[in-house]
Amino acid sequence: MSKNRLLYISMLGTPDIYDPSFYADLPDTGDDQLFIANRLEEWGVLDQIDYRSVNVTLGDDIPDRDDFDAVIVGGSFHSMNENQPWQKRVVRWLADWQKTSRPALGICAGHQLMCSMAGVDVVPRSNGANGRSDTVILTKAGKTHSLFEGYSDEPVFHFGNYEHVVETPSYCQIWCLGIFIKRRPDHFA
Repeated sequence: MSKNRLLYISMLGTPDIYDPSFYADLPDTGDDQLFIANRLEEWGVLDQIDYRSVNVTLGDDIPDRDDFDAVIVGGSFHSMNENQPWQKRVVRWLADWQKTSRPALGICAGHQLMCSMAGVDVVPRSNGANGRSDTVILTKAGKTHSLFEGYSDEPVFHFGNYEHVVETPSYCQIWCLGIFIKRRPDHFA
């Protein structure tokens, strides 16, 4: 039996914006690709899947969509409104990915990028940057979703953003209050 294939698209930051050596003393060394791999290993699934990651802000090519069963698009220090060439490549790739009906999860800027593709604005937060750990409230749909399996009804997550999505795309399902995770059966899950 072949393993499910997961692609992680890192877009944390171009070298002029983000220096991972600043985080060298942290367990995951400031490398979000390593962070994701380490979490998958902690959860006991890394050896059960075929995990691959690319860093588009460093110029990595995004592999063919048909090589993967699911994709995670990571966060970024960049605004999703910058329209940088690497952002445009991710948008084109995701537009092609949507045709597969396979799951995609956007984390922070990945979520914002997917929402902007759906025509929803991503704007600066009116009360400034948000950087904290905070409780979220799971909705009825969130309490029954496998993504939150093992969490309490009010789990704590880490937030770091200066922009946000101003409305929920019509095809999205809200799984918790405080952060929004999209679900569209024929596009993103």
